Order: sequence, then C-alpha cells, then structure tokens
Amino acid sequence: MVLEIDMLVKHPLNIEKKKYPIQDVLRDLASQEHGGGVPYDQMVIAADYIDALEGTIKAMKDLAMLTLHAANLDLIDTKS
Repeated sequence: MVLEIDMLVKHPLNIEKKKYPIQDVLRDLASQEHGGGVPYDQMVIAADYIDALEGTIKAMKDLAMLTLHAANLDLIDTKS
C-alpha cells in the first residue's frame, strides 16, 4: 500500500487548471473576504490537522526506511 502524502485538488478560486495541496485550498477558502465564523475556523483546523498527519506519515516512512537499512547492515537484531 502506497500512501500519497500530498493530496492535490482543483482550487475553486483560481482560474488556472493547476491542482494545489488540499490544506492550501482550505486555508485560502477560509481567508476569503467576509469569510468568518465556525465553518471557516474548522477549515483552518482541518488544514492544520492534515499537515500534522502528513508530518507523522513522513516520520513513520523515514523510520521504516532507517530500520530496514539498519537491518540490512546487521546493526539491529531482527531475529528476536
């Protein structure tokens, strides 16, 4: 299973056909003029949460790679 870290979506406020990270789009939508209140605050919270989750996923991938590398070099005991 491959976890894609950057989920890209079309930006509804941008006329270009490019896709952007979903958390950037959420923050842009939340910071619109006259955009305030609970729904907009929740968009920012969701964007921050996505950033935190992506950071955790990257750290776990890095740890898994280091563990595999250490096992290949016989630096850790994998038989116990």
